[in-house]
Amino acid sequence: MIGGMPSSGLKLDAKEYSVAGRRRRDQLPGGRHGLSREVVAQSQRERILKGMTIAAGRHGFRDAHITEVVHRAGVSRRTFYEHFKGKEECFAASYSRSMEQLWQLTLRDFEVEREWVVGLRAGFAAMLDALSKRPEVARVCFVEVLAAGPLAAQERDSATRKFLPLFEAAPSAVANMPRIFEALALGRVADLGAVLHREIAAERIAELPGLLPELTYMMVLPFLGPDAAADQLADPADLPAATAPEAA
Repeated sequence: MIGGMPSSGLKLDAKEYSVAGRRRRDQLPGGRHGLSREVVAQSQRERILKGMTIAAGRHGFRDAHITEVVHRAGVSRRTFYEHFKGKEECFAASYSRSMEQLWQLTLRDFEVEREWVVGLRAGFAAMLDALSKRPEVARVCFVEVLAAGPLAAQERDSATRKFLPLFEAAPSAVANMPRIFEALALGRVADLGAVLHREIAAERIAELPGLLPELTYMMVLPFLGPDAAADQLADPADLPAATAPEAA
């Protein structure tokens, strides 16, 4: 789990998808190509998941139709059903894929820093920047997942818990009390999701990076107390050298 972004990243460029019968850039060539069935199946699955992310992110889960998904993926409906039982399962997998990529991106920048607060701020800065540039991913991960049924709800619970390691190094005595510590950490992640849902649903996706001071304050408040947490509301350039995030 620890490491950089997967090679697929969070690329959701509409130009990747087939238009008027033209093959996608990431679509495998037809005919005899010598590729294994596993490689072909993996390529199909990735393209379907990307297609679902675009469709659900632009139109909402309820109005994301399989017809559009397979068109964007450059596959047939039969191929779609070889990979997924239906729209709900496909969306849940698409959501899980996008959240895993967000988690890896956040973790990558978090682990670069030695100080917990600096790392937390760096990790969330990377997440907010990625979401601001990929509105479909933002809507799928923090808005549409709430309307996508029980499979998506299960994946959402799993994705929420993946963010708990960000708080393991928090400088707090409650770290020695696992149940209380986990409750505090889960509360922080829930608050993060609530704030992102509010902003994304209000179509303020491009402004998400501006939430960094507010979110960092919310995340560290139960662990550092109000005085130390208030430092995070300042402009990063004005923070003390010991807690200011390194320049990108």
